[in-house]
Amino acid sequence: MVVGLIEHGDRLAAALRVDDGKAALVPLEMGGELLKALRETLESWWRLDGHRDLTPEPRAGR
Repeated sequence: MVVGLIEHGDRLAAALRVDDGKAALVPLEMGGELLKALRETLESWWRLDGHRDLTPEPRAGR
């Protein structure tokens, strides 16, 4: 996800984009709540599963 500013008319606006998709404007009224929800989701994921190293073990005999 990419978060940044884009030109919207003659003003700058907050926006976000996932991968190479289109940018979505984020109204300031909801921007703080959106980032808070994202942070809480990532923190929950980290506590539940994110701290594990999921790198596959090398196979024997190779």
